Amino acid sequence: MNIAKVELFFSQVSHLSRHYKKMSRLLGENFNIFETLKLHKKEVRLHSSILAEFLNPSGTHGQEDKFLRLFLEQESIQNFDSKSAIVEVEKFAGFLNDDKTEGGRIDIVITDADNKRIIIENKIYAEDQKNQLLRYHNFDPTARLYYLNLFGEDPTDRSLDSENYKIISYKHDIILWLESCRKEAVALPIIRETIAQYINLLKRLTNQTSITTMKDDIKELIIKNPEYAEAIDLSYHTLQTLIKESETSFKTRFTEQFNRKNNKYQLKNGCHIKVYWDEDEDGLYIGYSLYEGDRNVSNSALGLRYQDIMKESEIKFNPNEHHIGWFTPKGFKSGEKYENLDIKKILELGSDVDLLDSFVQELIAQEKRATEAFLDKIKEDLVD
Repeated sequence: MNIAKVELFFSQVSHLSRHYKKMSRLLGENFNIFETLKLHKKEVRLHSSILAEFLNPSGTHGQEDKFLRLFLEQESIQNFDSKSAIVEVEKFAGFLNDDKTEGGRIDIVITDADNKRIIIENKIYAEDQKNQLLRYHNFDPTARLYYLNLFGEDPTDRSLDSENYKIISYKHDIILWLESCRKEAVALPIIRETIAQYINLLKRLTNQTSITTMKDDIKELIIKNPEYAEAIDLSYHTLQTLIKESETSFKTRFTEQFNRKNNKYQLKNGCHIKVYWDEDEDGLYIGYSLYEGDRNVSNSALGLRYQDIMKESEIKFNPNEHHIGWFTPKGFKSGEKYENLDIKKILELGSDVDLLDSFVQELIAQEKRATEAFLDKIKEDLVD
């Protein structure tokens, strides 16, 4: 292995990385309001709702049927009265029958004054339901039926002849349509920038950002210099080992420190509050749950009362049916696990015991401050 060539390769990759990160920062690609609000994976709450809003001639965008007409033109749909169209999200099509060929809810339905329909089945990450396309077709055999997903993939359950529906993708069709909408909204800054933010999100979800372009450039560099492959493979596995070692060391120290204190607080009514840390799709978090014996009752009347108390805290707690509250400690971004931290930080923490201990102690201190502030608000409920 030629060390000089390997050093040259990594130097080139480092240059590309700095260039594209700077470009991404200048373009503002790193910020997306929909990801910040954790809506980026929500099919109904975000994707179906925002598509329906722009397609709706009565939408709050105030552009009447302009955006819908752009969609009709793109899809070569004729003889559809866009001005009279009504757009519905999660339309109830009747109760499901036993073989699931009729009924259910339809993601997006567009109906004009002549009762002509456009039906859109919207898939981001959810799995196909049994006979889903078939029951939409049965709801209105004359409707134009679209199967929409991120990359234009076939439905997993082919419950309908492919001639009766068309597959469209966010990666191509929806982004292309939204680009047309943005051009039409160029003089409307709020609408224009909302569309821009949504396009940015779709590009992130479909791997079309500057970082993706950087990866393509690196791939081209490797293809032209196949001798680099061995060095890349060795470097990758070594890096993964270093990350795993750092992660294991962090979790061991964090758990040891966390478990040194009492994390179970008994209440006079027989329930108790458990404080713990974990990692899931919300990243690393500190959680607070209410238990009655072994049963989680965070969603009970008492749990809801404690949720309200937590909302008044300086810490930004996020209650749900499993927690009276949880928060992401400073040092982590929302949704970030230890293994997703900046790679430089992971390597620094993994190679410096004192730095790692300091990092862990700060996380523990945050939990202690948050817990003490909450317990002070409910001190009359606690067993002495």
